[in-house]
Amino acid sequence: MAGASNKRIAAANARTLKTLQLGFAVSGGIYLLHLLLFSSGRSYRRIFLFAATEAVAIGLWNQMKAMARRGEELDGSKGLVSYAFDIVYVTWAVHVLAALVTAKAWYIYWVIPLYALYRLGSFALPYISPSLAARLNGSSASIAGAGPAGGEAAVGQPQQESKRQQKLRKRMERGDPRVQQRELKQAR
Repeated sequence: MAGASNKRIAAANARTLKTLQLGFAVSGGIYLLHLLLFSSGRSYRRIFLFAATEAVAIGLWNQMKAMARRGEELDGSKGLVSYAFDIVYVTWAVHVLAALVTAKAWYIYWVIPLYALYRLGSFALPYISPSLAARLNGSSASIAGAGPAGGEAAVGQPQQESKRQQKLRKRMERGDPRVQQRELKQAR
């Protein structure tokens, strides 16, 4: 059975790598055709941007090819493989848009480092400043007695009970011995 699974993963990886090769050929071909046909696209800046972004995408493709040789699954649904696919797809989109629509499409590539900063910030912020992270997430768990609007609950208005709490309260009212009631001593 394990052999069949390995064969399935190898076949899926081969299809994925073939699709990536086709994507590189199409997006690169469109951009290179644009460079040949239009002199406006032949600036050193645009050629450098194309070469640099294509090198990054090809580097990620080579990394994924090495992962496929080791037998790792390249389904792109989890982990760093999904980020690698995202970078490759953004690169293709930028190349095609820069060739067919506008030279300002290169600014779309800023999505990648901005998203990386966002993920890094959302990961590190709870460790750096938990109260700020709770406020930014809209979490009112740190504020005792906060209602659904984020403010204090109205005086005299009972808080919403879960189904489990309602069931336990009914058992307690009936005097069920399974439910133990504790008295809370208020500090005076």
